[in-house]
Amino acid sequence: MDFFGVMPLIRSKIKSQKKRSKKELMSAFYASDEHKWIRSDAVLVRSFELFWEMLSEKNINKMAKLSNLSFVCIEQGIGAHLSKGGEGHYILIDNNVLNYLRCVDPSIGIAAICYQIGSILAQERRRKVTSLEWAVEADQFVMDCGLASEMAEIVERSPHGIERNVRLSYLTSFLAKDLAPKK
Repeated sequence: MDFFGVMPLIRSKIKSQKKRSKKELMSAFYASDEHKWIRSDAVLVRSFELFWEMLSEKNINKMAKLSNLSFVCIEQGIGAHLSKGGEGHYILIDNNVLNYLRCVDPSIGIAAICYQIGSILAQERRRKVTSLEWAVEADQFVMDCGLASEMAEIVERSPHGIERNVRLSYLTSFLAKDLAPKK
């Protein structure tokens, strides 16, 4: 189940920042006038700080290569990321995700955002893959952020079918590896 919809109210951009550190990317993100909707809400600031902390250097480098990444706050919708053609991508954050981001533990909202970023990165490779392979690649980005159990919770809420079952199997096998005794 995706969490984002299509009615843009506020747009926030992160321009391509190749060879910049996480700290520099975060500073640029928060300094942008376009992120006022995040800065104006202390709880969202905390959630986005957690989001940045969960990103590995490997994932930061992947994100920095995106031409434009725009976060869009919307009132309602059903979840997606949209291509802006050659200009970049939108990640649409609806009230459902905002509510998760405003929770004491915002990790489900952060996982939803990471999944959308993973989807964009899978799309950026421009190779032919099935929707299932694309979803699993996006799930990998989420797992790299340490949010596999949160992603599994999101996927469990999606309609039953082969894609859901394969993704759950992939996510739970990843989680099981973490639980296995170390030799």
